[in-house]
Parts: sequence; C-alpha cells; structure tokens
Amino acid sequence: MLVLSGLCALGQELTLITGSDLNIAGDAQLYISGIELIPNDEQIITGPNEFIVKDQSLNELPTISKIYEISNPIKNFIGNINFHYNTTDLNNLEVEELTLYLKDEDAQWKYLDSDLDQVSMKLRYEFATPTDISGLTAGNIIQTLSSNDPILLDATVFPNPVISALNIDYPNSYRVELYNLLGGKIMEGSSLTTINFSNYASGTYILKITDSVTDLIGTYKVVKQ
Repeated sequence: MLVLSGLCALGQELTLITGSDLNIAGDAQLYISGIELIPNDEQIITGPNEFIVKDQSLNELPTISKIYEISNPIKNFIGNINFHYNTTDLNNLEVEELTLYLKDEDAQWKYLDSDLDQVSMKLRYEFATPTDISGLTAGNIIQTLSSNDPILLDATVFPNPVISALNIDYPNSYRVELYNLLGGKIMEGSSLTTINFSNYASGTYILKITDSVTDLIGTYKVVKQ
C-alpha cells in the first residue's frame, strides 16, 4: 500500500494495479493533472484503478473540454475537491456560470453547487457526506427550470438544507415536482406534506409547487446535505 501525506503531485494519469491501494492521509492532498483531492480523514483508493484525463466535452451537456474518469469509483469520499481549468478548455462557455459536474456510482452526471474562483481558475466543492465519485468535469447549468423564478404562492418549505424529510406547508391543494439541476424530473405528487430525501444524493434540487386551482407556481432551491 502506498501512503500519501502532505502534498503529492502526479502527472496526467494514475494507474493502480490489482492488489495495490493508495492511502491518502486525512488533510493530505493528491493532485492529478488539475484535480486536487483533500479528504478530511484517511481515504483509500483501491486497485485496479485508472484516473484518465480526456480532452473532450460531454456530448449532451454544456461542459468544458476536459473530463476526468475514474474506472473504479472512489468510495465514500468526505472532504474537498479543487478542479482547475484553463481558458483553452472553456468551449465558449460562460465563465461566471461554471459549476462542477460529478459522475456518480450510477454513471449519471449531475451538478454540484460549487464555489468558483475566477482568479485562480478553479472550482471548489466540499463533500460533507460520504459520496462515490467516478468522474469529474465542469460546465454551465442548463436553464430548463430556474430557481430564480418569482415565488407567486405562499408555501413554506423546510428544513433547508435538508437531510431526510422535507416538509411542505400550503393551505390549498397543489401539485409537487422535484427536479435536479439538469432539468430532469426526480419525482412528482399531489398535496404531499413531506418528501423523503434520504435516498437522494447530496446536491441542489429545484422544487416546483403549483396551485391546483389557480395554477400559480412557486419554485424553491433545496439543498440536500
């Protein structure tokens, strides 16, 4: 087993053979061609595994021309990731709207509500709960549903951020729709007073509530911890 402490910088790609592990000590940093992994506690990356850098974008999403693929997902990561980008990677995207994309254990790409540092040209995201990671890239948000739409009905949504149960308080009958930031519908229902977020991955979601009689709509940004 290879144990890393402090800062370790590697080249373009990393390969672990069968039977080999990479042990990153808590608060140590592993830098692989623009990606910094900074776990809060000891993180073991198990072989066989490959960290592959692809100079291309995702076909279906507005992303930069750099994708990091991990053949054997990093399991239960808690800590920080810094994603560095170059101006040559941007694909004419809006720099101000860049956010981090994560490929989860189900091979689905999703947005993360990351912090953008335009001076250092990097995105930062803190994983507060255990998360499996099999890929990373960056891109713009698809504006299929806006969390900035005016709230036209007086519904109360709490707690936010949410860990397990999200409560909805609204006096009239209503329809509920929950979306991820890609615009994909996660669930829908009628006059639900509680939505179970326990099985949803950490990240940002958009909740849409529509009055069944007046068709007035409210949209709410909900953060799952």
